[in-house]
Amino acid sequence: MIIIDIILALVLLWHVIVKKQLYSPVIFWCGIWILSLTFAIIDPYEMRGVSDKGVFIIGIGTIAFVIGSASKSAYRFVLGNHKKRMLDVSANSFNKRNCYILVLVTAVFNFSMMMSALAFLRAGIAFGNLRDILFGYGEYSDISFFGNTFLSTFNSWVNGPAMSILLIILLLNLVVKQLPRLFNICVLLDLAIYVFATSGRMLIMHAVIFVFFLYFYHRIQISRKLKRGIRWIGISAIVILFVLTFFREGKTTGGVPNIYSYFCINIPLLSHWVDYVDSNNVVTYGNSFFRGILELVNFLLGKLEISTPGFWDMQEMFTLIQNRWVQVFPKNRYNAFVSCFFYFYMDFKAIGVALGSFIFGKVSKWSYKNLLKERSLYVEIIYMLIIQLIIDSFIRWQAGNFAFLVTFFYANICTRKSKKKNLQDE
Repeated sequence: MIIIDIILALVLLWHVIVKKQLYSPVIFWCGIWILSLTFAIIDPYEMRGVSDKGVFIIGIGTIAFVIGSASKSAYRFVLGNHKKRMLDVSANSFNKRNCYILVLVTAVFNFSMMMSALAFLRAGIAFGNLRDILFGYGEYSDISFFGNTFLSTFNSWVNGPAMSILLIILLLNLVVKQLPRLFNICVLLDLAIYVFATSGRMLIMHAVIFVFFLYFYHRIQISRKLKRGIRWIGISAIVILFVLTFFREGKTTGGVPNIYSYFCINIPLLSHWVDYVDSNNVVTYGNSFFRGILELVNFLLGKLEISTPGFWDMQEMFTLIQNRWVQVFPKNRYNAFVSCFFYFYMDFKAIGVALGSFIFGKVSKWSYKNLLKERSLYVEIIYMLIIQLIIDSFIRWQAGNFAFLVTFFYANICTRKSKKKNLQDE
């Protein structure tokens, strides 16, 4: 793991110092995996052992992504006498009606979830167990936030993705200022209620990364006052992330800080489940990579009591990973965190990891080049979703969830395309 960590660190430094690419896909990819690997290497809490195959898979996957996202051309801002390419807000604008509808619908739904969360807290259930109730883990499998399956599906496929896109719109609107301050306040309250009710941390972590991206991407055209505001938003998000992580305890807590375990448990869990699929000869032949799309397809086919080949066998494997808690530290058990590489490995073993990661890198590179070419709101939102996909890679293959794919639909309906020229030179 040390060798992989060093290689990624060198790649990161090359892109920052030599290529001056401060927000390319490689930056975010190397950053999150260096953090995860470094925490695992330090290992002050007797972490579960990692197999050689597990390390090999991480090595193949991380390097294949870097190769796939490598670009022959270096895109950068030139701060001398050359022309600066600016964001052309005329190329896109927010669809105010759809944005407000999204806020209204999610606010009503999130408020009802908050009421349920408060009822659970008053009944003596710890805040750290709210997420267990939300997903029906362990002893809380018989308790639910929702009265029926429709509401549960609505939360997963409609409400959750909407909150992800509203976070992006809120942060982006601080720069372009197309929607009024009232909208920002409403979205902020909506997000706060959602985070409290779900006891989730991912939106906060995404906010930190998005603020980093926006700061460097828009640094030419944002004022000093806004830069200070963005810094404070980033600091506040980090503080909230630490607080939520502190209150979200692992199973049978044994002195392992949650903020530490959160970023490194994926490595031993990946190793454990890779050994499991090898022992049980589990192969999904592309079902895992395309799981997000297949979720919707099989949901519709299920009405006719048919399904695509191998889909439900694959689903059983991921249900097992979600519901079985594995001991990672002597007194701490965890679930779910297997990284995107496990999805690729399930499909075609080591070849699947190399191919899946390479394709992932290629798609990320395409989105980045498109961002620097068109510089419109819609393209920027799409790239921020790609950043989200990269950041979440140490946890899971987020594109393997239909809910994530829904965010691209929201990105489309929440922006208006213009026939005006996309590039504006000053």
